[in-house]
Amino acid sequence: MSNPVKVIAQYEVDEMFENHANYVRGVRGGKRMVMHFRDASRVDFSGKELTSADFVGSKMNYADFSHAILVGADLRGVNLRNANLEGTNLTNADIRDGVLLRPDDDGNLIAVLKRATSIDNAKMAGANLTSAKLGKVVGRNTDLSNCNFSNAKLNGADLSGSNLSGCLFTGADLTGSNLSHCVLHGSVLAGAVLNETNFDGADLTAAYFRPVDLRDADVTKAIMPRSLDNLDRSLQFIVKEHLTWIETLGKQGMRVDFSRYDLSDLKLNNINFSAGDFSYAILRNTDFSGSRFVLSDLRGAMMLNANFSTCNLQGSKFDRAIMTNADFRGAKMSTVSIAGAMNRRQSASLQECNLTQAKFQGADLEGAVFNRSILTLADLRSANLRGCSFLDADLTNADLRGADLEGADLRGVIGFKLPEQQSE
Repeated sequence: MSNPVKVIAQYEVDEMFENHANYVRGVRGGKRMVMHFRDASRVDFSGKELTSADFVGSKMNYADFSHAILVGADLRGVNLRNANLEGTNLTNADIRDGVLLRPDDDGNLIAVLKRATSIDNAKMAGANLTSAKLGKVVGRNTDLSNCNFSNAKLNGADLSGSNLSGCLFTGADLTGSNLSHCVLHGSVLAGAVLNETNFDGADLTAAYFRPVDLRDADVTKAIMPRSLDNLDRSLQFIVKEHLTWIETLGKQGMRVDFSRYDLSDLKLNNINFSAGDFSYAILRNTDFSGSRFVLSDLRGAMMLNANFSTCNLQGSKFDRAIMTNADFRGAKMSTVSIAGAMNRRQSASLQECNLTQAKFQGADLEGAVFNRSILTLADLRSANLRGCSFLDADLTNADLRGADLEGADLRGVIGFKLPEQQSE
């Protein structure tokens, strides 16, 4: 027995938004949004309060849920193929396969319609899926970068080929999940349950995990970070050779190349690493305070809790790096002139980075580019942000008191409040 799926129009959904918002607030007359087995393809739900909404079995291809609040929502059996869930809050949402039960003549509940949840090709970058029940959700080739999967249930999920860069999996259950050929740069797998998880062809470079986290997973075919134990020269010798390379303008010595190496927990402060390659390196808890990184490459690096305070980082590239809780207080990250290039200057590039809770108090960031980066709860007090570009960046709850924003490009910024609007 099957039922035809009824199409619901945008204007019909618009009429439901206010009633549902009142329901969430506990206002008399409010009504929960219930949309069972409907076709809401291409409907705009962006930015709406949809806590506890019920969408079981609905078809929502190409629907826009960007930055909507779907806390505790029932999305079982929903087809979200090609939907936009960027920045959506799906905490405690249920996204498992769905089934519609109806009583038969004897009062027994029988399944009359079953639906498998699908998020194939959906845009979910930055979504909050904390404690979400995802089950065997199909999410192949999906952009899930910077999603929060803490304590989520992903048992048997097929996320093969997806972009999982910068994801947080602490406490998540990935038992039997398929993460083959996924990119996990900067993701945190520490504390995740990885029993029989498939990592064939997955790129774990710059991911944070402990040996105990992978003991029940097969990573023999995964791309792993490099270990300093495999270096044929000492760390001290490599640094010395790099200083010679700088002093002789490349005629002697050798440029430092720590790309894809694990440098976690090391103390490397007050060293000149200018023009060095640290791309996709693991720099978790590494102390670089007072060091020089002029025109260096730190793209895609895992920099959780790293210390770059008072560093000179002029003209360096950090694009797609994970810099959660990193310390840049008093750092210099402004534009720099390039030797031998007439009138050419290079800005520090921090595009598509995760800078949640990063500390930039008193830093010189003039001209830096933060396009599409996450700066939630970042401390930017008294920072020089003159001429910076924040196109489509997330500045929710960032502290900008005393910051100089003259000439900054704030088009498309999320959660921005002028410094004078922020309380002391």
